[in-house]
Amino acid sequence: MKTKHMIRQGLLMALLVLVTLPAFSQPDGPPPRDPGKIEAFKIAFITKRLNLTPAEAQKFWPVYNEFENKRHEWQKAMAEKMKELRESSEMTEKQALEILDSEIARKQADVDQTKEFFNKLKGVIPLQKIVMLNRAERDFKEVLLKKIADRKEKKSPLR
Repeated sequence: MKTKHMIRQGLLMALLVLVTLPAFSQPDGPPPRDPGKIEAFKIAFITKRLNLTPAEAQKFWPVYNEFENKRHEWQKAMAEKMKELRESSEMTEKQALEILDSEIARKQADVDQTKEFFNKLKGVIPLQKIVMLNRAERDFKEVLLKKIADRKEKKSPLR
C-alpha cells in the first residue's frame, strides 16, 4: 500500500516536472509582455523553489492566487486614489492628510491580508515552506527582471 502511494507520488512529481520543464529550459525565459508565460514561469519557479509536492501544490496555488488577486485589486484601487489626489492642481491640507491616511490604511490592510494568508497556508504546507515563500518570490522577481533586461540588451542596436 505504501509502495503504491510512493509510486503515485513519484509519477505525479515527474508529471509536474515535465509540465514545468519548458519554462526552465527557455534560454531567454518568458517574453516580458506575455502574462500567461510569465505566470507559468512563476508557478514553476516557486513550486520548484519550495519543493512542493503535487498534493501541496494542488492546495497551495488556489490560496496563493486568491491572496495575490486581493492584493492586486487593493493596490490598484489605492494607486488610482493616490493618483487622483496627487493630480489636483494644488493640494490642500485635507488632501495631504487623506493621502497620508490612505497610505497608512494601505499598509495596515497589506499586513492584515498577509496575516490571513499565512494563517490559511498553515493548513496547506509546512511552516518551513511558508518561511521560504518570501525569498522565493523575491528571487523570482530578480530572475524575471534580469531576463527582461537581458532580452532588452540583446535587442538594443547600440550593442
